[in-house]
Amino acid sequence: MTDEDAGTSEPATCTFTPDELNAPQGLFDTDPTHVRCSRPVWEGTDSDRCVWHAEHDNKPAMELLATIGDGELIGARAQKTDFTEHSFPWGLDLQDADFTNASLKGADFTDMDLRRADLTNADLRDVTLTKVHLWGATLADADLRRADLTDATLRNADLVRANLGDADLTDSELRDVILTGANLRGAILNNVDLSDADLTGAILRDADLINTSLREVDLTDTDLREADLTGAILRDADLTDADLRGAILTDADLRGAILTDADLRGAILTDADLREADLTDADLRGAILINANLNEAKLPGVTLSRGTQCDDLPGLRETATAADDSATGWDNVARSYHALKMAFAANGLVGRARDYHVLEQDAREREAEATEGRLSQAYLSSKASRYLTGYGVRPIRVGLLMVLLFGIATVVYLLDPGIENSLSYSVVTFTTSPPGGKLPVHPIAQGIALVETFVGTLLIVLLGYVLGNRERF
Repeated sequence: MTDEDAGTSEPATCTFTPDELNAPQGLFDTDPTHVRCSRPVWEGTDSDRCVWHAEHDNKPAMELLATIGDGELIGARAQKTDFTEHSFPWGLDLQDADFTNASLKGADFTDMDLRRADLTNADLRDVTLTKVHLWGATLADADLRRADLTDATLRNADLVRANLGDADLTDSELRDVILTGANLRGAILNNVDLSDADLTGAILRDADLINTSLREVDLTDTDLREADLTGAILRDADLTDADLRGAILTDADLRGAILTDADLRGAILTDADLREADLTDADLRGAILINANLNEAKLPGVTLSRGTQCDDLPGLRETATAADDSATGWDNVARSYHALKMAFAANGLVGRARDYHVLEQDAREREAEATEGRLSQAYLSSKASRYLTGYGVRPIRVGLLMVLLFGIATVVYLLDPGIENSLSYSVVTFTTSPPGGKLPVHPIAQGIALVETFVGTLLIVLLGYVLGNRERF
């Protein structure tokens, strides 16, 4: 070869080919063996690769950015490289790239392809990753604080112990993502699908999860304090030992969710759907459950307080009414009220327990009406119990009847010339039987004395029953 030939020879090009990667064949439009890197070999090194594909650490960022070329950087190597505040062209293909321990703080990766990229322990603070493809990427221990991941695709990504504090992941694709031990404190995850994601031990304190899908997600021992889960789908999710203190779960779907030993102190569960949820040993002190649906929910061992607000759970009653007042619907309502009655009683809140006893019996009355009709013995006896004794726990009703009977009898005796002291006569007649001596002259007074003796004794017995029954709670 002549000196002239040597002077005009083409510079050596990178020997990297994508077929060296452990990537699926469907990744490339053509045979990966026919796709080659056309960049020149990195000068000043003994590598036969370009600056992007050479196996070196701490590469010069400016030299890397100057040789981006056509933007196809599959399998790029930039370990421990400092790209802080540098700008990247949009739409780069960085599939299977290695940015392990790299500093990318404030960088803009908008609309880039980072599928299966390795960003382990990378500094990604304040980075823009809008619409980025991070399918199957590894971001374990990465620092993503305040990162913008809006509309990003992170399906199957590994974010174990990643720091996503105050990051924005609105509308991102996070199905099957691994977030074990991740810090998502203050993060925005609105309208995100986290189906089948692993959030075991993750910190979601103060996070926004509005309308987020967490169906069947494992949230065991997760910190969700003061998180906003308004409208979130948590159906069949596992929240065992989760910390939900002060969390907002308004309109959340928690059907079939496991909340065993969960801390829900001060949580807002207004209009939440808790049908068939397991709240065994959960702490609901100060929780707000107004309009919540607790149909068939499990409540054994729950901790309640006077601040726990449940009202009369109209959501349950509406469910039964919507089902044409079906016996099954009212049976479910009664069971839910019974569970709350026992829970409040177990926590020493007897007044609240009595309230739910009344609601339970009212539901049973509706059930009897739906099953046997209004002329049935069960329905009529329930009605009588309601108006006479408040279902056995309202002594005020018996007391009012006693006062009414005693007052009427006293007035009648006052008008009868055969009775000298109407008040004394009424007291004795009411509590035992008409005293001897002077008897009522008028037939009406005589009849009243008989009624007062019989009904008075009956009301005294009823009062004793009600007072004794109240002690059950």
